[in-house]
Amino acid sequence: MERYQAFCPITAEPFRDSQTYTEILPCDALRPYVRCFWGTREPVGILPSEGRISKLGVCAPNPETGKAGTVAATPSPEAGKAGTAAPSPEAGKAGTAAPSLEAGKAGTAAPSPEAGNTGAGAPSPEAGNTGAVAGVPSPETGNTGMAGCGVPPVSGLVTPDVCMDIIFTVDYASHKIGNMFCGINDTYFQAQAASTEKFSVFAVRFYAWAAAAFAQESLQGTKNQFFDVGIHFEKLKKKLEPLLWELDSLQERIPAAERILLGLLRPSRIDSLLLRAVDQMIECRGNLKILGLATDLHISSRQMERIFHKNIGCTPKKMAELIRYQYVWQEACLTPTFCILDAVHKFGYTDQSHLLRNFQQIHGMTLTQAKNHAAKLPASL
Repeated sequence: MERYQAFCPITAEPFRDSQTYTEILPCDALRPYVRCFWGTREPVGILPSEGRISKLGVCAPNPETGKAGTVAATPSPEAGKAGTAAPSPEAGKAGTAAPSLEAGKAGTAAPSPEAGNTGAGAPSPEAGNTGAVAGVPSPETGNTGMAGCGVPPVSGLVTPDVCMDIIFTVDYASHKIGNMFCGINDTYFQAQAASTEKFSVFAVRFYAWAAAAFAQESLQGTKNQFFDVGIHFEKLKKKLEPLLWELDSLQERIPAAERILLGLLRPSRIDSLLLRAVDQMIECRGNLKILGLATDLHISSRQMERIFHKNIGCTPKKMAELIRYQYVWQEACLTPTFCILDAVHKFGYTDQSHLLRNFQQIHGMTLTQAKNHAAKLPASL
């Protein structure tokens, strides 16, 4: 079984499929690398009040004018056949408070609920560089990167899906295209919306371990961070962004994006040891000892840490934890006969409270709240 067949991550709204968010699987050649394409089916006006997204969309400054556009974003998930809309996800909040990603005026950020302060041009806490997109604080630090960025036109709870997203938003009113690269997230956060008169969204969702195959720069320091796409994926941005003006619909944009991605694809950029480690994590559903994994791969724990940081931006331990969380969420959400006690044993938790506590910490809702929220959304809106 292929890696992408054994592990198919979902977001908080796995059944979502609407005018403002549709998810479509890539061609067979890209399946090992791309979880899905997603976005608006056609250009749309101001989002209805129900509109939510899964990956936060933030605009980057226009390279020609220096001004910021507006970026959108959206949810994730399950898929049908290539060329058909697949279910999606990300949700509103129920019962617990998520870190706010609400932004003030361009160039300022709201205080982080954890750090309690704001920032601009702050370096990444892991990488030490200042590539993060402005206007949106990091879920971890509350700091922002480059000045002059807007906020997405839709809101929602963003939960970890073990993926990385590249998001483009075409703002027809301001005649600008915003963009954002969203690194792997290890916790939930709340995105606050801004409105725009007419826009369209196009995004590529990579499996976290596969994004390096298309990147020109190391992905170290990208966890819980937002960047201009050009910082890590310069060639992809240069080739894809101009086409978004010419092609309006999701169905028109996907074939063009596939041709570009296939031309940029370099599987050799992904460390083979990383893939072997990820395969073992998937096989064990995230329930394994990292020291034992390093021993099985005949490398030191420190070397394995370096490999994961360079290619994914997080530690092996964190990756295993997110994979286990995803398996729990998939089974709870998609299996009618789900039993919490069986899940405790199956996924290697100490007891029921351990599983529930870990799930809420990552997802931002209790398991019951998360299931109820996912079930409320119809397959088509």
